[in-house]
Amino acid sequence: MKKHIIKISLLGFLLSLTFCNDESPTTPPSQEKSLILLSPIGGETYFVNDTLKIKWESQNVEFVDIYLSIDNGTNWEQLAEKMAATINEYSFTLNEIVSEQSLIKISDNNDPTIVDISDSTFAIIEPIEPMRNFFPLAVGNTWVYQVEKKSYPDWQAEIYNERVSIVGTRELDQKQYFDFLITTTEGNETHEYYYIDESTKMVYIYNDYTETGQQFADLSLSEGTHEWISGASVIVTENEENILGELREVKQYDYYAPFSRWKHNFTENIGITYKWSSDESYLITKEILGALIDNVLFGDTTFYENIGSLPDDTLNYYPLRVNDYYIFSDTLQKWGQEDKITKIKKEITEEVLIENQAYYKIVETNSENINSPNIYYERVSEDGKIYWSDGSTVKIIDDLSTELYDRNYFYRFGYYDGWTTYNEFESYSKVSIDGSTYSARNYFTMGAYEFDAKYSLLFDFGLYQYQVRNGYESTFRKGRLIGGRKNGVLWGEYQFP
Repeated sequence: MKKHIIKISLLGFLLSLTFCNDESPTTPPSQEKSLILLSPIGGETYFVNDTLKIKWESQNVEFVDIYLSIDNGTNWEQLAEKMAATINEYSFTLNEIVSEQSLIKISDNNDPTIVDISDSTFAIIEPIEPMRNFFPLAVGNTWVYQVEKKSYPDWQAEIYNERVSIVGTRELDQKQYFDFLITTTEGNETHEYYYIDESTKMVYIYNDYTETGQQFADLSLSEGTHEWISGASVIVTENEENILGELREVKQYDYYAPFSRWKHNFTENIGITYKWSSDESYLITKEILGALIDNVLFGDTTFYENIGSLPDDTLNYYPLRVNDYYIFSDTLQKWGQEDKITKIKKEITEEVLIENQAYYKIVETNSENINSPNIYYERVSEDGKIYWSDGSTVKIIDDLSTELYDRNYFYRFGYYDGWTTYNEFESYSKVSIDGSTYSARNYFTMGAYEFDAKYSLLFDFGLYQYQVRNGYESTFRKGRLIGGRKNGVLWGEYQFP
């Protein structure tokens, strides 16, 4: 009886021990492992050459391996091996990778069964160039063109200006088209309507000849592309052109259709630069003169009612173009002191509105004090007067319509009031600049207190040289044009300082 009792107790102990082992976990709760992928989880869009940031959270994992799939998980490429799990982030550049079926997988380096994958695919696509760069659609944007039209049978050139302004929007084909009002110097007005499909980058046009929106251009097309658009064979080329004094990227579309051919350019940040069209009855060429894009003026936006009303000399002798600059060697002489020679740069940086007129902003910088430039504004009127402004006051400083020996009471150098100073158109001369010969208009200025000055306006360059003498203070200053950038072309000593 006693032995029987002992056996029962031992069996009970063993049963109890076995029961306890069955209920106990193999790993204590504090040692459980986990990996959670936080980004990308799916649905995102990245561009080629973007930096993809992979983020995760982990528990009790020492090292992780990271993989990328571009075919929805069929194949995996290892991006990183044995990364410290506690870093929680890994960056990877998407070089030359394009896929809309991309996934990221992260796993425990010691136990591949501890793993997490993006919930759904994400996309890696080619960068999309902003549509507004090449066709800026916004109410208020305006383009001014000079148009030359030749018609059968005599093909005599008809020249007029054309202003194209976006005046509003209009719903057509259940889409918001931009309303282009086209006005010619002859007084004719027409409307065209444009719309850009943001997903396809296709430009649609709606005008008097189309009952529905018609495809006009595809901004997604790149260099060398050959496509069919609205029944025409289209070839796209890309290049740089000097537009309104600045090199800009240009997309050119050449259209070939039965019995006709035409082309137009889209210029970065400005829009359409010109059109050319031809069939059996006419030829039209358009050259951009200026534009107002997103409240920024480019070139000449004045809309002349009579072409040719500008004096011939106005732009030739004082060309104001954005991004042109002139560099002068400047010598200051004072009695009893050594000559002081510096460089002066006059740069035309932009157009601004002053008293509802378009002025050119000029930044004048002296090499002795580069951080404190002198800023002022100038414009040339239709009748040849050169206006100067400091931003608040406006004064006339010259008149290019004057004839030889004419005298005017203007002041260019700003030392004295206008009533004591006069300018006289003294002579013409020939000047050699950078190996070429140019015509110059020479002026003499006389003021109070023994002040006198001479300066020249150089054909197609602007202000060439000057001499200013102030006998009252016994000082003499002279400047000589030595280089710059004219209409996008560098010449002479163009570096500053």
